[in-house]
Amino acid sequence: MAFSDTIVALASSAGFGGVGVIRVSGPSAVLIAQRIAPWWSAESLPGLLRYGTFVSPTGAPLDTGLIVRFAGPRSYTGEDVVEFQVHGGAINLSRFVNALVGCGARPAEPGEFSRRAFLNGRVDLAQAEAVADVVSARSEGGLVLAQAQLAGALSSRVRAAMDQLLDLLAALEVQVDFVDEDLGEALTRGFEGTLRGVHDDVQHLVASYALGRVLRGDARVVLAGAPNAGKSSLFNALLGVSRAIVTPIPGTTRDTLEAAVDLGGLVVTLIDTAGLRDQSDDPVEAEGIRRGRAAADEADLVVWLGEGGPGDALWVSPKCDLRAPHGGGIPVSAVTGAGLDRLREAIRHRLGGAVKADGVLVTNPRHHAALSQAAGALRKALEAPHAAPELLAVDVREAVWQLGTIVGATTTDDLLDRVFSQFCIGK
Repeated sequence: MAFSDTIVALASSAGFGGVGVIRVSGPSAVLIAQRIAPWWSAESLPGLLRYGTFVSPTGAPLDTGLIVRFAGPRSYTGEDVVEFQVHGGAINLSRFVNALVGCGARPAEPGEFSRRAFLNGRVDLAQAEAVADVVSARSEGGLVLAQAQLAGALSSRVRAAMDQLLDLLAALEVQVDFVDEDLGEALTRGFEGTLRGVHDDVQHLVASYALGRVLRGDARVVLAGAPNAGKSSLFNALLGVSRAIVTPIPGTTRDTLEAAVDLGGLVVTLIDTAGLRDQSDDPVEAEGIRRGRAAADEADLVVWLGEGGPGDALWVSPKCDLRAPHGGGIPVSAVTGAGLDRLREAIRHRLGGAVKADGVLVTNPRHHAALSQAAGALRKALEAPHAAPELLAVDVREAVWQLGTIVGATTTDDLLDRVFSQFCIGK
């Protein structure tokens, strides 16, 4: 990725809409913009919107709209940025982007704007990832968490832990360098207490992922039970649309069916499964049963319809419009809607969605993995506090490295490629 290039991409939806936003960033952003808007002056004040008619490289009219400049290094990317606000519509926006490419811009790679913002020091890596999380938020809770991360909530906690560990690491290295002068022991006094405090804080962040991923909308809820228990009917009722085929014939559902559903502010992936029984002579049904069991094993929560379910499942007594509730489960009717609100609340409660998020919650699996590795390294150091300082330094250094990958203090090209390849083109 060459920073000498000037890049362009659509920064808004490519579908139907009143307004579309196109972003140009790089050293030639202003010059390229002037070819599209020859009436526009490069001396325009940053942030000042100007209205006019834009033209193609051949001088043909393109569209009317607004143009605004954001001067580097105080722009989003840290470079000169020019944005165009023109009429929406896929054809119009595509033609406008192609005109800018014809003037010398290069189509941006996925996440390239945010990657430049990170590499130019405008945001750290965790904040850059939060940009994608804000855009893709599936619920109000997920959006709040993403905005907190974008504001630096997680980064501040991680950097505070890194600072303490770097101080410990410096003291350990002094102890190694001055072992004959007996200076190091005084410098590392209180080492174990500080190390334990950092470990506990990092471990707290690790543990917060269980709730964070639920609030982000990554939880999977499986509807399971015997054949013809009413799983598909309940699936449709919770979705509010008819997605699953429902018949009186047992074994109608042969495969898992997934859909996102908002349960009062908590978005989950709801999974309908084939009816579970010990065996089936039908190979297709047998495969559906196998897939249903696999989905239940991987689920965050199993909602079991009827009796005989696993002890950790949320039990439901279905079809309460046809028969009396049994088994102590929540009575529900997919036909009348009775009990559905109570079931939604019970699912939220079991997943932890009713808990108010206090402090920082980890939502990103990459961050969770790095924090887990850091906690493991710190735990290893705590288990051998009287080990040689050079050995303790290895564990502390590993923890610092892992924490650094979260905020981008330690990175590799492969890591950045993996992170930013998941972004949409215009971010």
